[in-house]
Amino acid sequence: DVHDYKLWIDYLRQMGCAHDHRVGITGYSYGGYVTALAVCTAGDYFPYGIAGAGVYDWMFYDSHYTERYMDTPQENPDGYRNSSVLEHCATYGTWGPSVLLVTHGTSDDNVHFQNAMRLTDQLIKVNKHFRFMLYPGARHGYRGYQAAFSADEDRAFWTKYLLEE
Repeated sequence: DVHDYKLWIDYLRQMGCAHDHRVGITGYSYGGYVTALAVCTAGDYFPYGIAGAGVYDWMFYDSHYTERYMDTPQENPDGYRNSSVLEHCATYGTWGPSVLLVTHGTSDDNVHFQNAMRLTDQLIKVNKHFRFMLYPGARHGYRGYQAAFSADEDRAFWTKYLLEE
């Protein structure tokens, strides 16, 4: 996925439609995973990202879904390790200034909050700065006042980092 997105950015840059250092990526659930992976492994393309409720290590997700595509961790240890965002945290920010905003609901019953805790802990271990927003009691998707707050926070993030205002 990240490779394909990089090809799009190359095309947009060639067309004069994308700035060299002000490109953002955002996603939720699987998109949150792709966002965090892109910021950590392709910061020269995606220096800014908002990752919501992502599966940052497939060991922490529903085995019925994960094992359908990846086999078991015992059968495919390299696949699990290589696809884990946790394994790529050390490269976050190595291409220049980068900011990752991680968001997650504390009562998410689809992508467990443990994913966000493990990602943020790993980023701290490798001394990488990031932003984090938890939504108390929120499940897999923010609703009501939390959804409004999240939209405002996202808008402020993009305004600060992409528009540099």
